[in-house]
Amino acid sequence: MAFSRKVRWVWTCFNVLMTLLLFPMLLVMWNDYCSASQNVLNPRLPRNTPGHEDNHHVEHNGDHDNDDDHDKDSKVVVAEKTPCPLPGAGTFSSVRLRSTALASYQGSGNTWARHLLTTATGILTGTVYPNETREVPATMTRAPRLLVIKTHMNPKESRRHFPVDRGILIVRNPYEAILSEFNRGGVNPDDEHADKRHVAVRRPEDFRRGWSRYVEGQMSMWLKFNWYWAKDGAPLHVLVYHRLVEHTDRELREVLHFLNESSIRPTLHCATRHSEGWAHRKKPEWQKELAVFNSSQRTFLNVAIDRIRHALHAKTGHNFDDFERWKR
Repeated sequence: MAFSRKVRWVWTCFNVLMTLLLFPMLLVMWNDYCSASQNVLNPRLPRNTPGHEDNHHVEHNGDHDNDDDHDKDSKVVVAEKTPCPLPGAGTFSSVRLRSTALASYQGSGNTWARHLLTTATGILTGTVYPNETREVPATMTRAPRLLVIKTHMNPKESRRHFPVDRGILIVRNPYEAILSEFNRGGVNPDDEHADKRHVAVRRPEDFRRGWSRYVEGQMSMWLKFNWYWAKDGAPLHVLVYHRLVEHTDRELREVLHFLNESSIRPTLHCATRHSEGWAHRKKPEWQKELAVFNSSQRTFLNVAIDRIRHALHAKTGHNFDDFERWKR
């Protein structure tokens, strides 16, 4: 009887030991199965569904060749018949990517550009700002699994948050970008609904009280930000906002060609089909009358446009003659 109890006790201990040994292996197998299922089903992982920060202001673009010629030269392999995922939904890259900054002066369309890139590739983008609820915070270890990383900082400051191997600089007409950022500042960033700032619109009294003073502070910031990135040593691709508005498919091809990642199988038709993001600001007509730049401000900005145009040409070898249309 005592021997039988001893055998049962030994058998019980053996079962417990085997359970403890096998359970971690089973857990790993289950996690792998779930990850594979997520990649197939493409669920709503951390959302990255940005959109336009402002109304589309369409201008002529005289700096690009014929679209057909460009497409023939493009090395980007596009899967045109692949079903589209949920707009803006994506996953982390399964392979390591070169860490790429998506840099812009605020109000230049960074949110919309990331929406288009994630929709076109299925890969998440990140941000250096950890308090943004719709974004994936970028870290030193996470950055290589993200397609691009949003930053409104200069290159030196950005490298304190993630390794910057190369950059994509979004440049927008400063007259429009300053107005867009002024509108965005109408919402308290600590508000629980802070995402509303991307579609916020200032009231008329805000323009009468603080518009001119705000412009004086932002003019040099637009110039310095773009200048620092133009002078940085890392490879740089320039994404001009109004070109992206006019020729979305073509400009996305240029970005993907610059990224040159063999693991990316873009579906550009998905980006153009679902180009409208969640943060499209509808700017009222009356703002054109109140958002006035005085003569000294216009002189400063027109000179700033020329300086950035020449700096970007020196950096990339491309012409930016269509910047002339921004001047007032």
